[in-house]
Amino acid sequence: MYVSLNNALYREVRSDYPSDIFPKAACKRTNLGDGDTFFSVEQIVIAIDTYYTQCQKIAKLLKGNTLQATCKNIHQFLYHHFQYKADSEVQQLRSPACSWAQRFIGIDCKSYTILAGSIIKALGYNSYVRQIKQPYSSYPDQYTHVYLIVPISQKDNDLRKGYYVIDGTVPTTKEALYSEKADEIVTAMKHIGLNGAQNALYGFTTAKGLRGIGSGKSYEEGKFHKTTDTIGKAAGDVGNVLKAGKGIYDDLTRKNPDPTNPPARDYSSDIERNQAEAALKRQEAERLRLENDERRRQLERQNKDQGYDNQNTNQGYTNNHFVPQGNAPQGQPKDNIMIYVIGGVAVVGLLVVVLMMNKKK
Repeated sequence: MYVSLNNALYREVRSDYPSDIFPKAACKRTNLGDGDTFFSVEQIVIAIDTYYTQCQKIAKLLKGNTLQATCKNIHQFLYHHFQYKADSEVQQLRSPACSWAQRFIGIDCKSYTILAGSIIKALGYNSYVRQIKQPYSSYPDQYTHVYLIVPISQKDNDLRKGYYVIDGTVPTTKEALYSEKADEIVTAMKHIGLNGAQNALYGFTTAKGLRGIGSGKSYEEGKFHKTTDTIGKAAGDVGNVLKAGKGIYDDLTRKNPDPTNPPARDYSSDIERNQAEAALKRQEAERLRLENDERRRQLERQNKDQGYDNQNTNQGYTNNHFVPQGNAPQGQPKDNIMIYVIGGVAVVGLLVVVLMMNKKK
């Protein structure tokens, strides 16, 4: 299957850009873990956020007068300057610099998407990573292809208002036919704390039963699995945080670097740092949610213990919102009885006096 696909999508690769248009890349492999296609898309988004600075030079050259012209320029650059080669069972997520280094060997749709998303982000535009099920493919019930789409309306990113397609695997900007899709947004928001280009080739071993990029899971099911896996991922991310912290310490304690010839450094911890920070944010959000739930339960118990139940009227409380809330004054019923008794005696006395005066007459 891979051979026939590679032959069908083969193209002549041009060499009309300088070789240093991207940073040099060591293309070092890093295992990102096992997962389905939603895991793949998640890692693609992380790679774009991490490596988009590698595309600053090429982004300036590909920027057009309009967003449409820019997207067309990016598509033509990807199609004519990077050979296509389908991944085998090991799914490879290359940084833009690594894709450039291996452009004559070939890259697949995931690396094309990272390239397109990184260039778009370097230009300050938002985009979506879209994975699709193709009804006429060998596996119509599985997600088997991924590419980038750029919303025309960059203010609200509403795809219903139209979008442009950047798919480096095909010679046109026409979107492939699909029976189901799932999108993940990539914002143009700048990230603070990244230390530059990361020269690494990232890959992960697919879980058992996966073919290519597909697993056959629906979008909702994939989201469910991502949620249930959060706790397990968080435990493993603690080590990543410690490793990232050591990398920062090493940077700060390096003495007198030569600005014209900076020392070589492996930036393989940057993507792990992003993953760790995301995991810590998820943990903090979960902690706050649990605290809020506990506070709510405590208030409910407190209200119940103090007698604020709507059914309890024996404690002197009222549910009338127009009457001040609180206990009825103690002894009030007895005071009212005394007033009635005194009033009655006074009336009887007055009647006696009137009758006696009548008799005298």
